[in-house]
Amino acid sequence: MVRCDITTMTEAELGNSGFTMLSGIAPVTPTEFVISRIVQYGGRGSSVSEG
Repeated sequence: MVRCDITTMTEAELGNSGFTMLSGIAPVTPTEFVISRIVQYGGRGSSVSEG
């Protein structure tokens, strides 16, 4: 699953040329799902978090 649309971004991010992308994978191990959130802040930097 990869999602990068209006459901993952705020109006402020869109106005400041930023974006947020969610990426999820389901490993072979049952009942596990890994979601990473990647955020770019209009040329000022970025962050990555896992949940």
